[in-house]
Amino acid sequence: MARKKSLRALVAACALALTGMGIGAANAAPGSDPAPVAPWAQGAPTTGSITITKQEATTKKPVAGAKFTVTKVESIKGAALGDMKKMSDWETVAGSINELNANPGSADVALSTAVTYEQETTADGTASFKNLPLGLYKIVESEVPAGYTSDIKPFFMTVPEITGTSSADQKFTYDVAVTPKNMDARNLVSKTGAFDKVVGAGDDISYTISATLNKKGPIKGTDIKDFAIFDDAPTNAYQSVNADAVKSVKVNDTVIEASQYTITTPTEGVEADRTRLQVNFTEAGLATIAAAATEAKAPVVTVDLTFTLKADLDVTSVSNKFGFIPGHSDSEPTPGPIVPEPGPEPGPEPGPGPTPNPFPTIELYDFQIAKTNASDGKPLAGAKFVAFASKDDAQKCVAEKDRSNCSGVSKGFGTKETGADGLTLKFKAKKGSAFYVVEVEAPEKFIRSDEITEVTVTDNAGQVFQTGIKNVPTKDSGKWFDLPKTGAIGVGIFALLGAGLVASGAVTHLRSRKNNA
Repeated sequence: MARKKSLRALVAACALALTGMGIGAANAAPGSDPAPVAPWAQGAPTTGSITITKQEATTKKPVAGAKFTVTKVESIKGAALGDMKKMSDWETVAGSINELNANPGSADVALSTAVTYEQETTADGTASFKNLPLGLYKIVESEVPAGYTSDIKPFFMTVPEITGTSSADQKFTYDVAVTPKNMDARNLVSKTGAFDKVVGAGDDISYTISATLNKKGPIKGTDIKDFAIFDDAPTNAYQSVNADAVKSVKVNDTVIEASQYTITTPTEGVEADRTRLQVNFTEAGLATIAAAATEAKAPVVTVDLTFTLKADLDVTSVSNKFGFIPGHSDSEPTPGPIVPEPGPEPGPEPGPGPTPNPFPTIELYDFQIAKTNASDGKPLAGAKFVAFASKDDAQKCVAEKDRSNCSGVSKGFGTKETGADGLTLKFKAKKGSAFYVVEVEAPEKFIRSDEITEVTVTDNAGQVFQTGIKNVPTKDSGKWFDLPKTGAIGVGIFALLGAGLVASGAVTHLRSRKNNA
């Protein structure tokens, strides 16, 4: 009677053995039928198989390249497991199921060094381990495919598996199967670039990396060891690439204190022309992130970075790669860095699709201002200009009488002055989106423009992209209307008449004095 109760407990426990580990319940291998013969019965099979089918958690698509290690358990708590043909072997297994589910890394389990197998899943996501001796097996995802999370904890399976709710419907499956699911972690991280604040070379450019934690709550910091976020910046594009670029780190809307993370520059796996800035979290930082996880939602960790483009930039585009390292517990394999991969162009079907290029990219092109005289089209030297990424800032500057100290000016563009050819020096400006040019000083004897020049740089057949701006001359320039020389003769006549009147008055005055004398 006791043995029957133990067997019923074993059946119930086996049915729940795989729950809560993200892999679903085990079932019969495709094409196999449960054998009606118990392993302790006369003539029962002595071998079986385990088929693992790896799927992506959301799409259920097969995942290739996942490596699994299957190892036979020799003993539990010192009690040896034989050929599983004795009820006592099954009672030993049944008595440890709850503990092994909770702690698959238990030191109370002794593994075989002879009966161990390793395979990678194929294109259909399967790895099949055949001709396995009957027994209890520990299964470990020993290598996670690139781009996927490592959230499959080690788990145990028996060969055969016993199902049923009563003695009347007990079934024995010797070819067992399991379908572990991993999340495509490349969908958990994204990045935006604040290019609307850039005019071109020498300006500051900001990015925000957002990484969704690969686990929901309740969890502890020890469940997300090694979680990190990184940015791979092109070294030759920026004035410097160092820890100062990291401006803030948050989990959801809560700022993570600088004491709870460190910034390193690992080189392994990083492209030679890039520098990796990696934000790693201390135990306290991991605890802060874990505390933000709920059963319904994983927290989002963001890193804000700002770099300064080189003033003498000699590249035509700048694109920072990025990624993160998923967190893991001690019982899970250590995952590698996750870097998003460009996907195909979105198709005509509605709904979200892969981004063709997940790395925010700013393109640049040579630009200069061509200044000419509005009256004759000749080039003008001495015109000075500033540029703005914001039209509002440009409008505020135009409204000022003194434009020498306007706010919001592109520090990279600075103040550009036209030379004898009427051209400013070439400047690497952002391509494809507008920025705004304001004249701060006009050439001598020309009117300063009170208009904002909106510029959108495009390809110009290999030539420098030029924006023409004209100046209107003042009357003093000598380039205005010629006026007739009116009134010259009339003035002379009036002057002679005036002199005659004065002389006549003087004569009359002298005669009057003589007569009186």
